[in-house]
Amino acid sequence: ILFIAFKKYWKPLSLFSFGVSWLIYCSWFAINFDTALHGSMAAFFAFLFFLIFYITFLAYKFIKKEVFSVLDVVLLLANSFILYGIGYSIIEQSSEGESYLGVFTLFNALLHGIVSFVAYRFKLADKNIFYLVTGLVLVFITISIPVQLDGNWVTLLWVGEAALLYYIGRTKNAGFYESMAYPLIVLFFLSLMHDWGDLGIASHLPDEAGNFAPFFNQVFLTSLLSAAALGYINYLFYKQPTSATWVKEQSLNRIISYGLSGLLIVVLYTSFSVEISNYWNQISSNYNTDILSSGPYHYFRDIESFRVMWQIIYTLLFLTLLGVVNNHKIKSRPLGIAALCLNAITLLAFLTSGLFLLSELRESYISYESFQGGVGEGMYIGVRYISFVLLALFLLVSHKSMKQEFMAIQANIAFDIVLVGVIGWVVTSELLHWLDLAGVSNTYKLWVSILWGVYALLLIATGIWKKKKHLRISAIILFSITLLKLFFYDIAHLNTLSKTIVFVSLGILLLLVSYLYNRFRNIIAGEEDSES
Repeated sequence: ILFIAFKKYWKPLSLFSFGVSWLIYCSWFAINFDTALHGSMAAFFAFLFFLIFYITFLAYKFIKKEVFSVLDVVLLLANSFILYGIGYSIIEQSSEGESYLGVFTLFNALLHGIVSFVAYRFKLADKNIFYLVTGLVLVFITISIPVQLDGNWVTLLWVGEAALLYYIGRTKNAGFYESMAYPLIVLFFLSLMHDWGDLGIASHLPDEAGNFAPFFNQVFLTSLLSAAALGYINYLFYKQPTSATWVKEQSLNRIISYGLSGLLIVVLYTSFSVEISNYWNQISSNYNTDILSSGPYHYFRDIESFRVMWQIIYTLLFLTLLGVVNNHKIKSRPLGIAALCLNAITLLAFLTSGLFLLSELRESYISYESFQGGVGEGMYIGVRYISFVLLALFLLVSHKSMKQEFMAIQANIAFDIVLVGVIGWVVTSELLHWLDLAGVSNTYKLWVSILWGVYALLLIATGIWKKKKHLRISAIILFSITLLKLFFYDIAHLNTLSKTIVFVSLGILLLLVSYLYNRFRNIIAGEEDSES
């Protein structure tokens, strides 16, 4: 029938033969197939049908020079994947067949690869047929990786394949290969997330925790190699022109640019974040039994506090390094704005959750008589000052980022106000920290009021010295809040001596403020005249 249809160019008859043949075969396969009785015969006829229809399809294109259409894509894909599905099922049901599923998948890729090579070598058809058949080669190679391999190898081979296709597409002006790389990038990222999830589960299990070495394991190596491949893809995207028409469209090009850059940052950040989290999960698993039987149950809460606190510290460090790289190397305004938004979220997380967790660790440090589970006594206090050092570097880099010419941001006043609030917040927390360590935390209301008064005085002095009106206004607001706190909250809880100390101290501070305003009133007046 196919020979007659081809000779007479009766295309509908070819389509009818294709549909009926596969329908009869698939119906028999679904109802009556038995591996032991029909395995070889079923495989033979499936391959025979595939080969007949594949040759017929190619003959229409190579000999009849038929125009390529959407129907051709549907028929070729249907023919290929029907064979693959039936062959996969036959091999899987046979004894020890699972070991050969990857080989069978690569065999399908080889068949299409031969056709692709012949079509390209002898220029037998237009480029659309070549791209379609080559696409099938890449699809079956991609499928063979998870079919034959497990775990990290799938991720590595997919990201390697994506990088290779992207390299060919950009350097050889072959937009088709670049287009094929984007789905692979998505697949590799999903596979990498699966690897991260498996590692997280394993680090929670006592039997597996001993086998986990932070930063010296397959998943971390896979993450680093994936980040390197993504970095190379980003390099090609920005340095090599594309020949893919749809990528050249401005809106899509911008989306791809943000997507590739964002994916690289996410992979880099998460690679280390997962290791930090799993390290503390491992400690929890290793000492689970010992702590329950002999130690304080609050230790479990401490491990979680350390885990979250080190995640915050790592985030501060990562965003600091990202800001330095962008300021001196990349100089991208969209990246800079995105980083500043992330900086704001991280800063808020540190001031709320971070300082609270540090106070929880301080309480544990004071209450525990012995420290268990591999966390040293000094870490309960030391983590606080590690975070403060990184916070200072984080704020410094954020300020420098806002002053970069390519950022085009005028927000010095806003940054100063945020900095005033952060310093006040942190210094107050530090005062409470040392009062608690000294065992005099019951007098914290008195000392906080005095601290805020001294801080407000320093702000006024700095505002006069630097000629920054917004600092002086901030100081006046802080003084007002301190006085309201004193009259409506503190005074009801303080004894006579404490009331006297705080009133005298604030009175002296207010006199000093008044003196500074009178002493430097000409400077302040001149500043206001220059503004007007």
